[in-house]
Amino acid sequence: MENVESKELYVIKKDGTKEKFDISKVINAVKKSARRVLITFTDEQLDKICKNVENEVKFMGKNEIEIREMHNIVEEALESVVPKVGQSYRNYRNYKQDFVSMLDKGYQESQKIM
Repeated sequence: MENVESKELYVIKKDGTKEKFDISKVINAVKKSARRVLITFTDEQLDKICKNVENEVKFMGKNEIEIREMHNIVEEALESVVPKVGQSYRNYRNYKQDFVSMLDKGYQESQKIM
């Protein structure tokens, strides 16, 4: 199977910048989610997660992918291997989105006052 990284796939980050797809970033992110629920992946589990992500991205046939879409792919890969970690990953993403939204609302209100 062709390695996804050899296709020059780029991830479009939230700020609009593009970064070359790097599976090690997926590994780091899923390990962090696993630690939050006191789980340590086996090498086989990590391999399966990475293959699921790479296969899905390859199947899509894109040269660029939005970070939100990448998060969804990673979440699905986690759900298929260790659902508890998939839930942790989703909860953390939702927490970050809610926090940023709260900060934005606070900023908008402060601008109205000024």
